[in-house]
Amino acid sequence: MNIIVQNYAYHLDNLRRKYKITVDDLCGDICDSRLYRRYLSGERTLTHLKIIEFCEKLGISPSDFYYSASEKDRYELRKIKELYKTIVSRDFTNFQKIHKSINKDMLISIQNERFLDFCILKAEYINKATNSKNTLDKASLVADYPNCIKKSAFDFVDLISLQLIAQIEVEFKKEIALNKLIQILNNKDMIYISSESSNILPSIYANVSLFLSRLNKYEDSNSVSDSGIKYSILHSDFGSLSHLRYVKALSLLKLGYVQEAEIEAIKCLSNAISKENPYELEMFHRELISDFKKDPLELIPKYKKQILYKK
Repeated sequence: MNIIVQNYAYHLDNLRRKYKITVDDLCGDICDSRLYRRYLSGERTLTHLKIIEFCEKLGISPSDFYYSASEKDRYELRKIKELYKTIVSRDFTNFQKIHKSINKDMLISIQNERFLDFCILKAEYINKATNSKNTLDKASLVADYPNCIKKSAFDFVDLISLQLIAQIEVEFKKEIALNKLIQILNNKDMIYISSESSNILPSIYANVSLFLSRLNKYEDSNSVSDSGIKYSILHSDFGSLSHLRYVKALSLLKLGYVQEAEIEAIKCLSNAISKENPYELEMFHRELISDFKKDPLELIPKYKKQILYKK
């Protein structure tokens, strides 16, 4: 038996002891106690499907099981998260450095492998090293799409993969993955909540609202971006706040709410300035000038009272 897989069996039994569950209660209708002990001894292979069933008994998500299985795996996860951050910030010089430092053979969890595969795919897509069709095919493999549409719960790799799929589908006026993401955002019971999934939710809100605006669904775009802004502020996560405020400003403008739109534009740029990200600041400044036909920074005196003294 593969030693990594056997480590999963040991980890499972440690969790069983932690939660003070007997072997018989844990096994239940999953397997008999003799087979369970064969998993521990290495005589039988503990499959991913069995892990999912045991996790349901323990009341934890499979992703959380895998992430807690190994200190080494958590270390690799931290590096993949840093890799993901370089994609968000378009820092591809550091992307290459971090990518070279990750040893895929040392990854224990399927989730981390999928996360790494997604990061590589996303970077290739942004840099036009692959076309939309190939990206869609590969992202569909990572997310098991469209089969995953039938799932009742999603982890963070599912979410970011569905986001990329939705982005490409929208180019071809399709909304299957987009509609699923909207359903997930409206029902957070469908998300395996972990530090990873909660951290990427603001960017999911931001991109879903952007995709809706591209389809000229400005009422829906405004609603999703507003929910994303509230979520970001509630969780003190401001990484996607400029993006969310930009989409909200654009949606309000298209809906005819000019004053509200201009105030959101000012807030968008204010957040971008505070992040000290030159790429992001230049991008939003340029886009807002194009959309509003004026520089939002020049609007600050006009709306000073509304912004400073809003109750």
